[in-house]
Amino acid sequence: MERKIGAADIVLFLLLLVLAALLFWRAFAYGKSGETVEITLHGKPYGVYALSEDRVILVEDPDRDAANIVEISGGKVHMSEADCPDKLCVRQGEISRDRQTIVCLPNQVIVTVYAAEESGFDAVAE
Repeated sequence: MERKIGAADIVLFLLLLVLAALLFWRAFAYGKSGETVEITLHGKPYGVYALSEDRVILVEDPDRDAANIVEISGGKVHMSEADCPDKLCVRQGEISRDRQTIVCLPNQVIVTVYAAEESGFDAVAE
């Protein structure tokens, strides 16, 4: 016995699709605004900067002769230049929300936005 797709199946699928899109949009649209930008190079802190202060940061790795340029402007941060071959980090665009990141794998540079720390307890330590 072969079952055909009916109108109810299509309506259910569309409702689930709309619900998933709304949940996805809410997760990203209502994230906390960032306040600081942390840059790491080879997994080690390179610098922490205020997202509210416009600046250009040159991230240099003298051991590998590599460099990236990170720009903070208008409360957003982006990687404006990189000497890596694929330039995926430059194409990632601007970020400004808590825990958003830009990653340059060839040069091992990570740019992460963080919101202000909350004053409550997150966990219990024994």
